Amino acid sequence: QDKSVNTGEKMLGEIQECGVPSLEVGPIIKESDRFFELGVYFHSPFHRWTREIPNSGGGYCTLGGDAAHAMPPFLGQGSNQAIQDAYCLAAKLYEYN
Repeated sequence: QDKSVNTGEKMLGEIQECGVPSLEVGPIIKESDRFFELGVYFHSPFHRWTREIPNSGGGYCTLGGDAAHAMPPFLGQGSNQAIQDAYCLAAKLYEYN
């Protein structure tokens, strides 16, 4: 059984459930021969992004930069978010130093 056919039908169903107009998106999905499910997930912003590394003698690790963005790598947002990250980081460094 062709898995891409089931995936395409699933995608069409999902956009219809969300109320996305399928006039433009529908034909693209129907003509696609493969689909990719990306590992982009929601993470609560209220959890701490800095954690102690086990067995490190008190070392810490902070999630930052591209790893902190829920953005697939092919959407062309890399430089935009890098500039935003640099500005925010510089502002905080200035504020606390």
